[in-house]
Amino acid sequence: AHGSDNGDEKAQFKLTGPGASIFSGTGGCKPSKLYYEHENMIADIDGDGVAEIFGIVSNRTGSGNNPRTCFWLVSFRYVNGELVPMYNAVQIGSDRPGTFGIADMDGDGKAEVYIRDRIYAAETGALLATGNGNWDLDINSAPVAVNILGDQTLELVCGTKIYSIPNLSNRNPGAPAALT
Repeated sequence: AHGSDNGDEKAQFKLTGPGASIFSGTGGCKPSKLYYEHENMIADIDGDGVAEIFGIVSNRTGSGNNPRTCFWLVSFRYVNGELVPMYNAVQIGSDRPGTFGIADMDGDGKAEVYIRDRIYAAETGALLATGNGNWDLDINSAPVAVNILGDQTLELVCGTKIYSIPNLSNRNPGAPAALT
């Protein structure tokens, strides 16, 4: 399939060979047909003058017109003319994550990726904090990071909820901190 005819499609990620091992999962999240979604962002998270790329990838069964069964956060950096995965794809569940962003949430000079009511370390994909909200009922898909209180940290606004940001200096916590 070359993509010029109606019905032609091609998965956008290889499931074998270099780069394929960044995806894992079982059931509806077992990688079968992976597609880049429209949610993407670019940021220079390490200050080296070269931006990193972050995106959302979905899994589908059957054709590309079938419903999405699972989503992952992916990230790449440019090295010697190639995009190289920064870490294994982070499984984020079966609900479409929607718009996401990147910011230094706690003012420590390190970037975090925020998706709905979750905060991930931009450099590793580790889940640092979560509000544990129900994504189907009360957490919208367009969070905003903003300094509402005028202090040194941002707040995360998700729908009608405003979360204070805890200290995120532990970049590989055993369990994510609670957003309150």
